[in-house]
Amino acid sequence: MEPGDFTFDQSHILDRADMRWSPYHGRRMRGRVAATYLRRRLIWDGERLLATPGSGRFVPGQSTAAPAA
Repeated sequence: MEPGDFTFDQSHILDRADMRWSPYHGRRMRGRVAATYLRRRLIWDGERLLATPGSGRFVPGQSTAAPAA
């Protein structure tokens, strides 16, 4: 984490233009992500996305349904 005083700006979201919405837009934050690694490889340096398309993989979530009695 990079400590500091930041205002979240949804225009900086790296996604399709119609998906750039966040309930955090305009909120003040006390920190932000400084770097992200994927399998020991730097993919986000705090300012730029360094990963290439297809470098990740989809991991489906597990069901949160209660087990049958």
